[in-house]
Amino acid sequence: MAVATNFLLNIGFYLLCLSMMLLNIAISLPIDSLADAIRWVAVRLGICVLSVTIFHYCNLALLAFIVMIRRGMSNSTTKNSTTNNSTTNT
Repeated sequence: MAVATNFLLNIGFYLLCLSMMLLNIAISLPIDSLADAIRWVAVRLGICVLSVTIFHYCNLALLAFIVMIRRGMSNSTTKNSTTNNSTTNT
């Protein structure tokens, strides 16, 4: 499962980077000075970093939620089996 999850996260990251590159290529504003060029690159890079950060946080939150659910299910089955064993032994 870890390999499949890692593969899906990598594919999502690559698609996000590709879409950001295409977005940056598609939107071209007239750049008159070096300051405008630096500002444009900084804003675009900031948007890319912010979106990757948000998606990374969502992925980690989802994985943590899945782990909590699995641990909860395994703990409940362990508790039920120990409860059933203790009642049958008495």
